[in-house]
Amino acid sequence: MTDPADGVAVLTITRPDVRNALARQSWIDLRQAADDIADDSRVRAVVLTGGESCFSAGGDIKTMTSSGTGPLAPVERLRLAHQAVRSLHTLPQPLIAAVEGYAIGAGWSLALACDLVTAARDVFFQASFLDRALVADCGLAGLMVRQVGRVRTMDLLLTRRRVAVEEAMGLNLISRVVEPGEAVATAVSQATDIAALPADAVRLTKRLVRSSVGPIDEVLEAETANWALAWCSPDAGEARQAFLEKRSPRFNLDLVTEQ
Repeated sequence: MTDPADGVAVLTITRPDVRNALARQSWIDLRQAADDIADDSRVRAVVLTGGESCFSAGGDIKTMTSSGTGPLAPVERLRLAHQAVRSLHTLPQPLIAAVEGYAIGAGWSLALACDLVTAARDVFFQASFLDRALVADCGLAGLMVRQVGRVRTMDLLLTRRRVAVEEAMGLNLISRVVEPGEAVATAVSQATDIAALPADAVRLTKRLVRSSVGPIDEVLEAETANWALAWCSPDAGEARQAFLEKRSPRFNLDLVTEQ
């Protein structure tokens, strides 16, 4: 996190060697930074970015099995992610995502947790959880339903397609489009303008808008149970192994999870 300048703090995901994939420590750091910002009266607006190349490739699959031992270890990692998403989503200050390159999976979740999304013209978004035999995590499904509705959310999750900026704008998933390389500077400029507004009124405006869509906790709790069931399935294990071996997964198409 950069020190606040003109009332603006910038949070940057910095794991460029893995395309800003989010590991266990990433979620811990994001939550801590968000909690620090929430308590910092100097900060009146916040920018979340992955830098100039990409926003985030999502969860770091290579580290997902290193979050401890026992059957609940993966859920513990998910709860860490939920804590970070909750802290970002409930920040009292307006939060702007500055997206370059792409935001995939949990990376897209982080963007949707923000109040505004400024994206470069060549950006794409993607939710490819089903390719790993998993359900959407980090609040993505619930946050997306609020933005685009149930039917559009199902379409995006089931097709797993890349969503270009034009479609994302049409679906109200982003708020501003800029030229490649300008997302961070534009978001900081937006945040600076917001920081010059009456601080109490800005925070109350955010509280009013957020209260109209219900609490984030309901989204995250529903997600936890379904994600845990998917993670423990044989297909999810096969998907993880296939990823590590750089091959296509061989899924069992028969239904094995008790409904």
